[in-house]
Amino acid sequence: MGKYDNWRRGEEEALLNLIGGIEIARGAFRGEYRITVVRVDQPKPAPKPTLVGRVAKTIIIPAYSAAGFAEAVRLGNFDNARDLGDIIRLWGNEPVGLDKPVKIDLVEFNREWWNDEALAWGTENNKRPMETSHTIGIAAGLPEEQRARPIVQVGSVSHGRVLCLSGNSGYRYLSRGTVGSGWNRLYLVGFVSESAA
Repeated sequence: MGKYDNWRRGEEEALLNLIGGIEIARGAFRGEYRITVVRVDQPKPAPKPTLVGRVAKTIIIPAYSAAGFAEAVRLGNFDNARDLGDIIRLWGNEPVGLDKPVKIDLVEFNREWWNDEALAWGTENNKRPMETSHTIGIAAGLPEEQRARPIVQVGSVSHGRVLCLSGNSGYRYLSRGTVGSGWNRLYLVGFVSESAA
């Protein structure tokens, strides 16, 4: 393997252009020019603005019961029910059902956010992320909520994925998003309300 095997096609021409062309290069070989290389400090990327969250809406999830996660998913009556095998497999051991109604704050953020940022925001603001039982409860008892705006359950990580409710006037989905991906401002995050009983 040669020293410059990873040199890409076209880079020779780009380098010659940088130093002033082929005549300058040949002049440097003859000792007529000296080429000096100076490292240029790259500007640091601007820091992300502070993540600011606000409660966009507080909802009350009604009590419900389910024998297990698969049955709870059926209660959600999702339009992508045939595609939920992986979700049922990954989250199948999660506890579901609510003995009593639960208040959930749906929080929106001021910019694109990542899962770890939303969790950190919740910790800083003494807000516990909603659980899988709450996510399914929203779908089963308050189906219009996910039509209005998608809702992410940031504390539901399984195999690098989190649960997400989404939809519009024509459909309702239960899906999974990647923990390492950014979420845009449209996505709400559910936290158990401080006023929950």
